[in-house]
Amino acid sequence: MDLLFPKRAGPFDNVEDRAWFFQGSAPSSKTTAGVGVNEETSLNLPAWWCGCRVLCEAVMSLPCLTYRRGKDDHRETANDHWLFDLLWRQPNPDMPAGPFVEGRMLHQINYGNGFAEIEWDNPNPMRRSQVIALWPIHAGRVRRILPRYQDKADYDAGYRYSVRNDDNSRTLLKADETLHVPGIFPEDGIWGKSCVQYHREAIGFGQGVERYGSSFFGTGG
Repeated sequence: MDLLFPKRAGPFDNVEDRAWFFQGSAPSSKTTAGVGVNEETSLNLPAWWCGCRVLCEAVMSLPCLTYRRGKDDHRETANDHWLFDLLWRQPNPDMPAGPFVEGRMLHQINYGNGFAEIEWDNPNPMRRSQVIALWPIHAGRVRRILPRYQDKADYDAGYRYSVRNDDNSRTLLKADETLHVPGIFPEDGIWGKSCVQYHREAIGFGQGVERYGSSFFGTGG
C-alpha cells in the first residue's frame, strides 16, 4: 500500500513545515498615480483596510454550525458530530475559528479566493473517515491546475491545485484535500476575482494623495 499511496510532503510533518502556508507575495502593478498596488499594499489605504475589516469581522461573527435533519424535516444542531468543533471552535491546533475565518475572508476580498488544506485522519483515500484539521493556505501561493498541456498529467491524476513552496517547489492538492471558497464574480463558477484588480487605480489614487500630502507637510508646506 505504501507504493500505491506514498506519503505526500505537506504541512503536517511539523510546525516549521507549515510556516510556508502562512506566507505569500504578489507583484505590485504601477497605477496612473505612480503608486504600486497589490493585494497586500492595498491594506495601507485606511479606507480599504476599514472596509476589509468590517466585512471580515462581520463574517467571523456569523455562526458556522453543523446541523442534522430531524423529525418532520426540522433541522437540529449536531453538536456531537465530529465537524462541529472543527468548524465552530478550532479548525486546527494552532488557531481558533475566528482568525481562520477572517483570514479566508480577507483573501476572498483581496485575492478573489480563500483556501485551506483539508487534513484527513488517513492519507489513504480508501480509509478516510473524517477531517481532523483545516490548515490555512495563502491565496497568493495557489495556482489552479487546468487540463492543458503542461498540467495534463497532474490533472489526469486528480490534482486541482498547485501550492508554491518557499523553495519554489510545488505541493499538489486534490479537490477533497482543499477547501476553496471563491469570492465575487467567479465567471466559470470556480475561480473568483480580486477586488483589488477591479479597484487598483482608485486605491493607487488614494495612496498617491496621502503620499503627496505627507511630502508637502514634511518639507515645511
